[in-house]
Amino acid sequence: MPNEGNGGLFVNNTGTGYVAFDAADPNIPFGECSILIIEGIEAVSSVECQVTNRYNLITGQPMQNPELRCSLKPYFIERIGSELFISN
Repeated sequence: MPNEGNGGLFVNNTGTGYVAFDAADPNIPFGECSILIIEGIEAVSSVECQVTNRYNLITGQPMQNPELRCSLKPYFIERIGSELFISN
């Protein structure tokens, strides 16, 4: 979902509900390299960036690098009927 949050939003159906995370990498200063892309159920740094951080899109937790201090910023989701309301 572009133009929301810092880098857009990732909204995912977990099978039992929905989760939403900011699409900006919380472990990189905001800029071109901080915007994550989706690879399967992971959000990853762009190929052009010198850092490759990976995050699980169900939990928001960093993957493969225990030194990362921050997980993805979560957003609150409320489902009313067929609509999702997302807020921070």
